[in-house]
Amino acid sequence: MKKYSLLLLLAPLVFAIASCKKKDENNLTPEQVQEAKLIASQWKATGIYATGSNTPLQTFNLTLDFKDGNGTATNVDNTIIVNGLTNAPLTTQWQVNADGTLLTMKIPSASSILSAGTDITAIVTALVSAPTTELKITLSDTDLVIFGESGKDINVFGIPLPAGAELRFNKTGVATDVPTNSLLTAVTWKGEGVYTNGIKSSADITAQTMKFGTNLLGLNTVTISGVPAPVTWSINDAANPTQLTLIFPQIGNVASRTETFAISTLSSTNLNLKGTSSTKVNIVITELDVNTELRMVPQ
Repeated sequence: MKKYSLLLLLAPLVFAIASCKKKDENNLTPEQVQEAKLIASQWKATGIYATGSNTPLQTFNLTLDFKDGNGTATNVDNTIIVNGLTNAPLTTQWQVNADGTLLTMKIPSASSILSAGTDITAIVTALVSAPTTELKITLSDTDLVIFGESGKDINVFGIPLPAGAELRFNKTGVATDVPTNSLLTAVTWKGEGVYTNGIKSSADITAQTMKFGTNLLGLNTVTISGVPAPVTWSINDAANPTQLTLIFPQIGNVASRTETFAISTLSSTNLNLKGTSSTKVNIVITELDVNTELRMVPQ
């Protein structure tokens, strides 16, 4: 009988505790509601898009796992795990505002993170010492979009985001693997010459080199003449690439830009690139237009 009496006494207490817990869960602050969306599952990039377009300018392998510091959604030492690197969670002190339109976190310059290459210590150092950046976003239970803004040097872990562009994430990511090609990435390419309408110019570029690779965050990187460049790259097809896209971040007063080049030749012995319009485009090594071709050979 005493056991039954004890159960009767404890029942209201258990109910009260459960009710309080449910009440707390249902009375999250608006900021906590938005933060819970970020924490709920992994975010996978589908690519960079021009605003309003459904065709990506560039795709890449990038996943973000937003984690809170101690089990609460308001801890300032929140971290992000990039591409599953659980041994190196990145302290970014991220926060999101009440209506899910502004994400604040520490992000280094695109130059710093891309120049770190495959050195994880340098990557983490760049992130920890980075300034706080406010990112304009939209956030729902299924989609996260980060916007490039005019007059701001926006990048997301080394991915430069030009004004008028959107970096989009969802729960499934790209429909197919991001294209890569071993012929492009296997060697360091050095300049053989610059040709205009098939005629070789007098410019000597034999000391210039380009190396296409991927860093530890899964971002495609370019090393130019031995120096990691603040540029990301993509190709349009893995088996038979005909286009190479380079995204340059804003550097100083120079605006960010996205440039697409025609791959006229790609083999184990040759990489030839041409411009796609009559406007000359500077790719550091040289300037290219539709009539100008950069020819490269393995170093």
